[in-house]
Amino acid sequence: MKMLHRENIPCWYELSWRSSWRWPAIILRLHKDFLRDLPPMTTETPIVAHYLEAYKEFPFQGSFDRDFGFNGALRFKGYSGGFVVFHGLLPAIKEWSDEPCLHCDGSGWEPSGSKRCYSCEGKGKDYTYNWDLLLPLSASLAFITQLLAYPEKETSSGLSQLLEVQVLTNRRSEGEIYAVGGTYSVPLVRWMSSLGVHVKMSEMVEAMMIAYARMAGKGHLSVHRFRASIDSKGGWLNTDCPGDGCGLHPSDGSLEEGMGYEFSCHNVDSPVQQLTLLAGLAALHDRARREIQ
Repeated sequence: MKMLHRENIPCWYELSWRSSWRWPAIILRLHKDFLRDLPPMTTETPIVAHYLEAYKEFPFQGSFDRDFGFNGALRFKGYSGGFVVFHGLLPAIKEWSDEPCLHCDGSGWEPSGSKRCYSCEGKGKDYTYNWDLLLPLSASLAFITQLLAYPEKETSSGLSQLLEVQVLTNRRSEGEIYAVGGTYSVPLVRWMSSLGVHVKMSEMVEAMMIAYARMAGKGHLSVHRFRASIDSKGGWLNTDCPGDGCGLHPSDGSLEEGMGYEFSCHNVDSPVQQLTLLAGLAALHDRARREIQ
């Protein structure tokens, strides 16, 4: 089996980003050749049964010619250039109550009175996060990326696979896990390396800010809490989003010249952070696909 960080492999899936403050979405394109070799996905399929143990309250749909996954979280959008296209719409999970905001005591303004309350966004109301609204999409992406991790045959695509992601979602008695990792391909790392050092990846930052604001609200939104930059030679990419040292970084302490590399996450504690980072990777993929010849 070929290794993505060492060899150029024909594309079997793509990530993309729909940049919209109102309806942002992570786009997944699956090559028809890869899908042709997959067995039917039913509730009796071992991998499906495994996920249903943790997410049994969400109905599962396993056909690729309609909305896919838990609660149909990956919306079927048809066919394009040999790929089946799905949109994963990011839901807003900030729900307002009738209780006054604890930070501003219901006034809607910071104690100094100089600007609107950052916590309640000037509404003067308290709020909670409904995490269950994110779980169908998070679990659906975890399920599909596990399937995508092991292509048995090369596709007929003329495009190169640029990156591979692994979304890990686990809600069991031993605790909750929401992680992101994967591999940057040889052509992607070659392209990132060509951009230079100390280069800000503004497309990634913008995508992450939009994703985070859509899900968690704009109250805590600050450009200083997001980062995506190539920080050293060889295409060393660091990506951060709001949290305690939360981000994506190379898995090893050094990069091998002319090769791709694996990346992993640190302190990803919620599906908001997980999907925010995934939005950044999708935006990276879009720019690279446009610019790589």
